[in-house]
Amino acid sequence: MLLTRLLLAALSRADLPENARRPFFLYVDEFPTFATQSTLASLLSEARKYRLALTLSHQYLAQLPESLRGAIFGNVGTLLAFRVGAEDAEYLAREFAPFSVDELTNLERHHVCAKVSRDGVTSTPFAARTYSPLPVAQSSRDQIIRVSRERYARPRNVVERTIAQSLLSERRPQSLGPALRQRRGVSRGMRSGARRSSMGDSRFT
Repeated sequence: MLLTRLLLAALSRADLPENARRPFFLYVDEFPTFATQSTLASLLSEARKYRLALTLSHQYLAQLPESLRGAIFGNVGTLLAFRVGAEDAEYLAREFAPFSVDELTNLERHHVCAKVSRDGVTSTPFAARTYSPLPVAQSSRDQIIRVSRERYARPRNVVERTIAQSLLSERRPQSLGPALRQRRGVSRGMRSGARRSSMGDSRFT
């Protein structure tokens, strides 16, 4: 739904002059799970002229239907590939020639094969090194645990007391309701009246 709305918003720019269309950048991780095949194909083929730039990422080519795969490689200008499996490398080697299948499957950590489109011209594929993950200057683990306990937790002794009281109340016999007590009282009264009537009959015989 979200990508469909973005596509419709991009298409609505058709009434705007080209110089009035402000660039909009959309980043979608694991994109096959977020849209239908037709929506993604339309985004790739139509959204570019309305200044909607797409950055799509996923894990392996088998996630993509054949028609969507064709739409991607037919419309995307810039391609980046980290180390991939043998099956994907055989397909990507055609896009990243002269890199071989072995080179694509043996890329080092944080290294990519890249093919960049600039001013409508696609560069020769080249190897590059990306930035390593930034070191964590200070861990927030203790702060997160403390805030979570303050907002959502209760002291252990309070929880244990609540559980004990709940178990104790379940073991106690349920008290009789007023209607049931009244019916039992009427029943006892009827039996007592029957005994008195029987005794009275014996005296008259």
